[in-house]
Amino acid sequence: MFTNRELAIMIWVNVFILYCLLKPDVRQSFKNVIKATFNKKLVMLYIIIYTYMAFCIYILYKVRFWNINLLKDTLIWLITIPIFSIIKAEEDSKKYFRETLKSCFEVYILIEFIGVNYPFSLWIELIIIPIVLLFSLVGEFGERFGGTKEVSTFAYSIVIIISFAAFVHSIRLMINDIQNIFTEDTLKSIIYIPILTIIYMPMTYLILVFMKYETFWVRVKCKNYLSKKDKRMVMCKAIKNCKLNLNKIKNIKLEEYINIMER
Repeated sequence: MFTNRELAIMIWVNVFILYCLLKPDVRQSFKNVIKATFNKKLVMLYIIIYTYMAFCIYILYKVRFWNINLLKDTLIWLITIPIFSIIKAEEDSKKYFRETLKSCFEVYILIEFIGVNYPFSLWIELIIIPIVLLFSLVGEFGERFGGTKEVSTFAYSIVIIISFAAFVHSIRLMINDIQNIFTEDTLKSIIYIPILTIIYMPMTYLILVFMKYETFWVRVKCKNYLSKKDKRMVMCKAIKNCKLNLNKIKNIKLEEYINIMER
């Protein structure tokens, strides 16, 4: 069963999609985004990711951890996390893996669980979600696009005040529902998302490795003075040397491999 906060988010997402479909110019841009999202390479990536995660979830089911009560959390995680994790990891892999692993063991997980499962009534959630989103965007991008530090500080202050009020409200509801907190299902629900995230991290790493090798291969193919055989040899030597070491792959110097080939 979806909470009021989740329902409110889904309603606003549907409103946004409807807006995109009704506006001709926005509709065309929306279509282009959809096409880009489902190009052949990305579809293959989706198949790999979700096949791997389906296998992992099946293992959790076989060891009697996963049950139908976790279906909603599973679907939300599968829709929101995998692709965005790769994008974020690609920007700064060291920082991503370190912070992601750290976040899986923080008290924030419990705070987030309380906030999500004990929200305001639906109509209040429908009001505060766009407000929080708006002020978050103002705080994040205000200074970058000509705003002042004072404007960003004010925007973040509004978000903090609303978040604090929501958390206090959630704590009050949780206390009234204390008999349902200390159960096996609740414990599973709290630790389930961190478990999925940790399980997915090796796949994220392997995908990044593949992406870096693919980028390197594109660079090799651009060297028209090399024969096909030489290009394959350069690629094989790079793989043999770097293996699965992401840092080495990032710092590959193509010219060094070409010089070795020409000796």
